[in-house]
Amino acid sequence: MAVAGASAVALAAPLTGHAVAAERAGRWGYPLDVLHVLGAGVWLGTLAVMTVAGFGAARRLDPDHRDRRIADQVRAFSPIALAGAGTVALAGLALAFRYLDGSLAALWTSSYGRTLFRKLVLLALVMAVGAWNWRVVTPRLGGPDGTARIRRSSLIELLLGTILLAITAVLVSMPMPGEE
Repeated sequence: MAVAGASAVALAAPLTGHAVAAERAGRWGYPLDVLHVLGAGVWLGTLAVMTVAGFGAARRLDPDHRDRRIADQVRAFSPIALAGAGTVALAGLALAFRYLDGSLAALWTSSYGRTLFRKLVLLALVMAVGAWNWRVVTPRLGGPDGTARIRRSSLIELLLGTILLAITAVLVSMPMPGEE
C-alpha cells in the first residue's frame, strides 16, 4: 500500500507544475520530474521513517542490542540514501538546465533563478550532512556515542530537507525566466 501511494504521488506531483505546463520542459520534463520526486522521496522519506520509527523502536531494546540495531539500520539505509540522492541531483540538474533555458546567468537575473540557487545551496548543505553521516558517523556506530551522533545528525538532515521542500513548493509556483 505504501509503495502504491508513494508511486501515485510521484506520478501525480509533476502534473501540477512546470513539468507539463512549460513548453521548455519538453517531453522529458514529466519523466525527469517523476524521477526527481521519487529520488527525494527515497532519500528523505526513508530517512524520516528510519529516524522516527526505526530509532524509536530501537529505544525499547535493551542497551546491549539497541546500538547494534541502529547501526544495522543505518548501514542498510546508506545505499538507499545514496541512490535517492544521486537520482534527485541528476534529475534536478537536468530539469534546472531545461527550465533556465540553458542560461546559467538566469540563476541571478531572475526571481526563479535566485530561488533555485537558494534551493541548490540548501541541497548542498543537506547532502553535506548526509555525506558526514555516511563517511564519519556511520563508521563510529555500535556504541552509545555513535547512536547519539546519528540521531542528532539525522534530525539535522531532516530539518534541512524539510526547509528544502518548502523552498521547492515556492519554486514550482513561480514563473520561469522569461515568463516574469
